[in-house]
Amino acid sequence: MVLFSASVQSTMLSVFDLRFCRGQLCTKKLGGQLCTKKLANFFVQSCPPNFFVQSCPLQNRRSNTDNMVDWTDAEKSTISAVWGKVDINEVGPLALARVLIVYPWTQRYFGSFGDVSTPAAIMGNPKVAAHGKVVCGALDKAVKNMGNILATYKSLSETHANTLFVDPDNFRVLADVLTIVIAAKFGASFTPEIQATWQKFMKVVVAAMGSRYF
Repeated sequence: MVLFSASVQSTMLSVFDLRFCRGQLCTKKLGGQLCTKKLANFFVQSCPPNFFVQSCPLQNRRSNTDNMVDWTDAEKSTISAVWGKVDINEVGPLALARVLIVYPWTQRYFGSFGDVSTPAAIMGNPKVAAHGKVVCGALDKAVKNMGNILATYKSLSETHANTLFVDPDNFRVLADVLTIVIAAKFGASFTPEIQATWQKFMKVVVAAMGSRYF
C-alpha cells in the first residue's frame, strides 16, 4: 500500500466530501484522486483494480461539541427565553415547509408525504406540518439538555446517517430557516445580540446532529 504524506492526504481529503466517507477513502495509487466506491452504505461506482482502500484520518474524530462550548448563565437564559416563546405547532410546520420550498432538492427525503409539487401543496400538506412539529419537538430536547447536547442527539444522528442517509448539510439549512421563521415572528424583539446567542446554540445542535457521520 502506498503511504501518502500529510500534505497529499490533505489534498485528497479536500476533493471528497468527508461527511460521506464514514471512515474510509478509496484512493488511487498515483495522483491522489478519489474513486467513487460504495463505502459504508453509500451508493457509488465500483473501483478499478488499481485503487485501494485507505483508512480516513478522521475516522475516529467525533464532534466533541459539548466540551468545546461554554454556556454563560446569560446565554442559557436567552436561549430558554427564546424557546419559551416559540409555538412548536406553528413554527415547526412553517420552517419545514419553507425548507422544502426554498431548497427543493430536500423534497427527495419526503417521497411518502404526498403532494409537494408546489409551494401551495407543501404549505397545505398535513404530513409536512406534522413532521415540522416533530422536528421542533426534537429541538426541545436540546434546550432542556444544553450541557449535554452531543449525547442527547447521538441516537438521532446515527439514525439519520446510517438508516435515513440524510445529507447532514440539511441540518444547517433547517437551522438557518428556523432562525428566519423565528425572527419573522418575533420582529424587533429578536435583537442582533439575541440572534447571536441563538445561532451559537443552533450551531451546536447542527454539529451534534452531524456527529455520527464520521
